[in-house]
Order: sequence, then structure tokens, then C-alpha cells
Amino acid sequence: MASSHHPYFFESLAPHPDSPAHAVAYIVHQLGYWPEDSVVLVLADTTLGPLVRIDSRQECSRQESIALITHLVQTLSEKPITEDKLPYFLLAVFGPNTPTRRRQLENNLNQPPCIEEIETDRLASALCTYWQHVGIEVASVHQKTLLDVLYIGEVSYWRAHRDTHEMMLSGFIDEVQRTDVYLNLLLAGSCVAPCELEAQKHYLPSLEKSRDVESKNWWEEEMVLWLKEYLQHIKTPDSAYAQDFLTQKYYENILWNHALIHVIETINQYQRTDSAEFADAIRKILDPHLIAFLGATLTSELSAQSVIYTVALGIDETSSLYQKLSSAYKNYPTHEILCPLGYEQYLRQAKRMMKQKTKKSQQQDRDMLNLSLEKFASVLLGKHRIKPDPQRIAAMEILCALILRAYEKPDTARAYVLLAWGSWAIGQGTKAREYLRKVQEQLPTEELFLKNIEQLPPWLGGEF
Repeated sequence: MASSHHPYFFESLAPHPDSPAHAVAYIVHQLGYWPEDSVVLVLADTTLGPLVRIDSRQECSRQESIALITHLVQTLSEKPITEDKLPYFLLAVFGPNTPTRRRQLENNLNQPPCIEEIETDRLASALCTYWQHVGIEVASVHQKTLLDVLYIGEVSYWRAHRDTHEMMLSGFIDEVQRTDVYLNLLLAGSCVAPCELEAQKHYLPSLEKSRDVESKNWWEEEMVLWLKEYLQHIKTPDSAYAQDFLTQKYYENILWNHALIHVIETINQYQRTDSAEFADAIRKILDPHLIAFLGATLTSELSAQSVIYTVALGIDETSSLYQKLSSAYKNYPTHEILCPLGYEQYLRQAKRMMKQKTKKSQQQDRDMLNLSLEKFASVLLGKHRIKPDPQRIAAMEILCALILRAYEKPDTARAYVLLAWGSWAIGQGTKAREYLRKVQEQLPTEELFLKNIEQLPPWLGGEF
């Protein structure tokens, strides 16, 4: 399943739900690709809102389909389905990814469809009758309104007639690419691949472009050099790295937060994050040895989980958690802390925090710690009530891209854990699965905590 492709700007550009062409444009931009053999459910009010994609290739009974659509509407609505917050929904059924469809989506290859191709789509659109009946039943039982049922074929898209329910030709798929909704989203920095497989090549933010190739190459070489140095130090058998585990990991989270803030500030200064100017600005604002340090110190899944918590709730919550851990376990910072040159002031901040002790009893310390650990787990598992800031997740993606595009090895594979959680947290289940596959490919023995990515986090509903 998948939803928002770039959620932080879609809210202001979401179209009115009445136009099939605009709906299709919105869906493919949200997903980041043209789906195949899929059913996409989109909630709506005055504009289109959150969506979710499911594979339609797997056969299931009518009752199973009704239960599935009901579950998806409930999940995306955030509140119980009987409440009238997002009262409408539409279903869009996408056909297979054929050579004909790929031809029509290529500007230099598409051609006027022939009668036989349109007739093929018309016959295939009969599949919508099944999903139309499912949608109508879900709507009638749960006081929702099924606005539309669409079919998107090889060359054309079709719409169910509101009275007869017969599928009617509505337009051609290459026309979708010329709608104002599609073009405005392109201008806002979104992109759409012709299929999911092609989209996977562009999952990581592209920072390859540069107006100063010599400086870019120097930055990447420095980053890799420092990363290898840090890894060698950490892996040395008699290394003192993380002997004071809490202080070391808390300090690393402070630096992650520092880098996130700088990336967010840079994102806000540029309209497009895929430009050479943006990539150069990121490399200018971030020291290569800092990024190397962040990549090398993702030494365990717990390290990755801690960074996820900082991304999701901010450094204040992470500080509170580590301070409680320090108090409960009587941690006293005495060992040397691995620190990149120039970031000693943040180390002093970390040590001061870890030395603070509460005046509560040991039992009170443990009770407070248990509450903090419950919150920690709820964030990781997507059950926390507060929705993570999509801009912090986008900034985390850029930091991970800086690491992985220059040094994709098992030593840095846990950056994919961060990316998988971030994608899942904003509804990009397909993308999250691909990132998890990369983790398991490079760290086959690692037991991953992300096992429920087929279920959407409750925080994805509403707010549209």
C-alpha cells in the first residue's frame, strides 16, 4: 500500500474531486508513479485528500473486498467512519502496465489511440462494476458518499455514469499529463515515473547535480574518507567507542537534530530540491566529516530507532528519554566520547544533560522511564497520537541520501531503516518495503522492528 509522495505541499495543490483527469493527475503524483493492476481509494471533501493503493491482482471474495475498503476508509478518516469529517471517497482502478501504456506516457512516442486500443480499455473497464458495487455497499452502510469510480487503461480513462453505472469514456491518459494540476505539481518539485519499478530508481533524493563539480567531488571524497576512519575506530577490537553508551548515543542524536535543522532551512530557501543549486547548498551547509560521523555511528538497530525518535518528536523528547535512562540506571559519563572535530560544544551539552539527576525515588524514576519507553515504542510502531513533521522526514531522507549515494555498504545499511520508517510514517508503504528489502539484502541476519508496514499509522488520517 502507498500514499503521499510529497505530502508537505500536496495539501495546498489538491484539486476539486469532480474532474476525473485532475483526480488521476493527483493520484499519480501522490504515489510518484503510474500504478498497475491496482485499486486506489481517495478520501475527499471540497478537495481530494489522503489516498491508499492496494493490489487488485489478488483474488478475494466480495465480503473480503467490502471489509478491506471499509478498513481503509476508517484508517484514512482518522475518526470513526460514522463521523462526517471526510464524507466522500472515490475509487480508481488502474489496469496493467503494458507497452502500449508506456508508449502513451512518453511525450516523444505517444500517438492517437486506434479504435482497437480504446475498445480493449472499454472491455477491461468492466472490472469496475465489481468495485463499484463494493463501494456503493460500503457507502450506504457507513453514511459515506461514493463520488466516482474511474478506470485507467492502456490509452484512455473511463468514468462510471452516475445513473446507469455504465463506464463512459472520459479522456486519454496522455491528456492527464497536460492538465494544470499535473503541471503545477511538477513545478512544485514532484515527479511521476511510468511504473513502480522505474520509480524505485528515484526513491533516494538526487543530489548528483552540481554547478561546481570539483567541489562536489571533493566533498564526497572527504565524506567517504572520514566515514572509513570513523568505522575503523569503532570496529577496532579495543575501541572505547560507546562504552558510555547513553552519552554517546544522546550526543549523536543532538548532531542529527543539528543537521536536520540546517537541511530544513535550506529546503525552505529553494523551490525545487532536485536542482543543482539545492544540492550545492546542502553540501555547503553540511560538513562532510559530520555526515560521515552520522553514517558511521548507526551501529545498531537501536541507534536507528533513537534517530527515528528524534526525527519524529524532536530533540527535547529525546533529551527527556535519555535523561530518564541516565537517572534510572545511575549512568555517570566518565568514558571518552567519539566526537567530530568542531562539534565539541554539542558534546558539552550532552554531558551536562546526562549528569542531571532527578530528586525522585528509584521507583519513581523507573515509573517515569516506563512511560517514556512506552512513548518511544508508540512512535516506532506508528501508534502515537502526534503526526511526525513531514519536513523533518524529508530532511532525514536527504541526510541518508548523502551517506548512501557515496558509500552504500552493510556498515551504512541502517540508514535504510530510517528511510523505511520515514516512508511508512507518511504512507509510502511501497517505498518502505523497497527500503526494507535493501536492509535485509545487506544485513540478512538482522531482526527488524518494522514488521507492520502493511498497516497505515493512525496519524495519517484527517488534517485535509
